[in-house]
Amino acid sequence: WTPAELAARRRLVRVTHVRKGSAIEARGEPVVREACAPGDAVVSCIYNADEDACFVTSVDIIALVESLIGMRLKLEPKNRIRRNLEGFGHMTVSKKQPSTEAFFKQIMEYGPPRPRRIQKDIKVFHWADLTPALEKLVYRYV
Repeated sequence: WTPAELAARRRLVRVTHVRKGSAIEARGEPVVREACAPGDAVVSCIYNADEDACFVTSVDIIALVESLIGMRLKLEPKNRIRRNLEGFGHMTVSKKQPSTEAFFKQIMEYGPPRPRRIQKDIKVFHWADLTPALEKLVYRYV
């Protein structure tokens, strides 16, 4: 990680993909905010010092699924994705829970591309679970 990423406790990762028949090959690479273009699939790898681990938000996962399958999803498919993600252990980050309040504030302070949509509780997943989660979710649409 760069010194700026370490200070922000956030690394932006641009995901590019190629469709090969019914398969999708995706790759991620670190990117600086200034190099992000509209339409890029960019997710935040967020470091939580209390857990000494990196996380990704459900908002970023859903946006990434939409990018990989090439379509915007309506509410019901998004809710189905959220239910499918429950199989991967998650942590709910809330401003109302003393144990996650600092992490919630950290996520809320991030500028574009934002890893959240509105100021409410956020579900985060271990970064290491991103690939298996995407494989499970995208399989349903390809």
